[in-house]
Amino acid sequence: MTEGYFNPLPLIAHGDEAIPSIENLIRAQKVAVTDTRRRNSFSPPNQVQLDVKTVLSGDILRIHQSKDTIGLITVTMFHNNEVVRQGHFNRKDWHHNPSGQNIPPPHHIHFPTLKFPRIGRANRDGHSYAYQVDSDRDMTSTLKCFCINNNISLQNAQYRVI
Repeated sequence: MTEGYFNPLPLIAHGDEAIPSIENLIRAQKVAVTDTRRRNSFSPPNQVQLDVKTVLSGDILRIHQSKDTIGLITVTMFHNNEVVRQGHFNRKDWHHNPSGQNIPPPHHIHFPTLKFPRIGRANRDGHSYAYQVDSDRDMTSTLKCFCINNNISLQNAQYRVI
């Protein structure tokens, strides 16, 4: 598995831009870390929680993955309780970027910009930018896809998909 960084700048409309502090976190190399308190705690069915740490600065980000009863998977990455990326997998509907570009189903990852800083439903107008990704439809594949696109190494990670 090769980690990388998806540069969202070409998708952003003129007059808007990515949030530099967030993009620096996403661009930074990150590794999954094991927190035994979280690993040994109760995990609800169809959910994964994972902590990742930036290699150079030591910033901790949290990833939460869930699957609902109809098979829609959401992977959300937080930094200090702020959503910095959110992946939607197995969707049947198109995502409409504020720039007018339409992202086809079934999988995409949202990112914030200065004009649209909140991701997903947290936005008053429901808008945020997203880019298309390729993945299989299961929990493990979607988590790996999300991590690859956000420069996160899962090597030696201990996580359970229940």
